[in-house]
Amino acid sequence: MDPKQDKSSQPRAGEGLHGIQRFWPLDDGAWGYGIVADIGTAELTCRLYSIETDEMLGEIIRPNPQISFGKSIAERLAAIQDGALEEMRGQIEEELVSMFSELAQAVDISLSQIETIIVCGNTVMECIAGGTDPCVLAESFEEGKGLF
Repeated sequence: MDPKQDKSSQPRAGEGLHGIQRFWPLDDGAWGYGIVADIGTAELTCRLYSIETDEMLGEIIRPNPQISFGKSIAERLAAIQDGALEEMRGQIEEELVSMFSELAQAVDISLSQIETIIVCGNTVMECIAGGTDPCVLAESFEEGKGLF
């Protein structure tokens, strides 16, 4: 087999906490558990880590429930303009809580032992998860003002 094709031994994005520690160092002796959640347009990915050992303890990947509003970001933005933002936000919240609970149960810990949760995604997915209308971003850039 061509070594370039064998990716099983190569680190993947989000694999372990060392990449995070370069930007956000944890205190010495940190303990407990952490979750990294990626809100993708098509899928939600959640990984549970032991903060003490930097070991990934579990992973769940599920379809993003917002697909019912369309597969593309453009379709979802149109749905938001039609008033679907709160429903879409609720779908993500409900699915993430379910995934967090399932990961905790799988390793026999309580949700209260999860000390850190990092949620990421593209700008639109993050806005929806936070209940912020991402259409404001487009309007702002069109006006040349930007938000930053």
